[in-house]
Amino acid sequence: MDTNINTNENGSFYIVFVHCRDGLAYKKLENIMDKALSWYRFNDTTWVVYSKKSADELASRYADLVNDGGNLFINKLDAHEREGLMDKGFWQWLQQPIDKMIEQNHGEIKEFINQARDVSPIPIA
Repeated sequence: MDTNINTNENGSFYIVFVHCRDGLAYKKLENIMDKALSWYRFNDTTWVVYSKKSADELASRYADLVNDGGNLFINKLDAHEREGLMDKGFWQWLQQPIDKMIEQNHGEIKEFINQARDVSPIPIA
């Protein structure tokens, strides 16, 4: 267990799985994700989102993306207790102070993630 996660009472981490209904532009999903305080995308369907919203509120936000044929799963994430093999960019994003995470605009986060993905995955201790 790593305790280097800087959380505060302003928000929570969530795992969000979104499989949009057919015909929905991926850009619309990303625009809606940008409403969160911060996020990290694993692939086209799975995100870690940091938000002040509850899981119910997030589900309402994403409902139009999945109605009529899509799937949605949201689960609160305890970011203090974790283990796995992920790319270096994910661990850097997760371990940075929340205030820094929130201050960065999403374009900078995307660029940070894209640069970090060029590095081999590293295990956490």
